[in-house]
Amino acid sequence: MGLRLGNRRKLAAVSLVEVVMATAIISLYATAAVPALLTMNQNAASSRVITAAKEVVDRNIEAAGAVPFVSSSVPAILAVTSGTVNCGDYAYPGVNNPIALIVDSNGNPLITGTLSKSVSLWNASDPTDNPNTRVVTFTVNYTVFHRQQSYTATTIRAPDQ
Repeated sequence: MGLRLGNRRKLAAVSLVEVVMATAIISLYATAAVPALLTMNQNAASSRVITAAKEVVDRNIEAAGAVPFVSSSVPAILAVTSGTVNCGDYAYPGVNNPIALIVDSNGNPLITGTLSKSVSLWNASDPTDNPNTRVVTFTVNYTVFHRQQSYTATTIRAPDQ
């Protein structure tokens, strides 16, 4: 014997209620997940900018370590500064401030930063140290999501022997 027509309608109505409830629950979870996804996207974008700033600073630190340096001929990257001064990208001559950190698909800068350096003598008063040893600091200042950020790295460079 088969089910009577009345029983089929009751089963269909229960199934429809279950579908509506499941849809409502999924909609609530999706609505709650959107802010979390937006926050994760913002964090990912911020991390990309930080990585780009680190790359600019690190390549200039490497350029300071790779340039030939003797006491009688000090290269521009190692010239002592009075405080912090804006500078171009020594690793890529011709790239000046503002330096593009993030670009769009057409190569237009979306987020830029300002590269600066500070060079001082390590310990000029101590005769046991080489008085021409330099402390070189590079900093990139940039704005992301309306907040000022910076990344700084420092190295010490002695003249070549």
